[in-house]
Amino acid sequence: MPLAAPAQELGLGSSATAPPLRLPDLHGRIHHLSDYRGKVVLLNFWASWCAPCREEMPSIETLRRALRAEPFDR
Repeated sequence: MPLAAPAQELGLGSSATAPPLRLPDLHGRIHHLSDYRGKVVLLNFWASWCAPCREEMPSIETLRRALRAEPFDR
């Protein structure tokens, strides 16, 4: 099973609008997805007990650093 799917397979076009979303960060601050309009946002749900999740964290940090000058948020 693929871990990602092209937008077309999900029924999303390149101009698809994400649904409203608000989530707390680790400090309890609420983030609204709409506040990040115009940026690429990586939203990753993981668990500390999940070995594959922990293994992917360094690559996500590498991606964040590589995209530091781009409109990218994690």
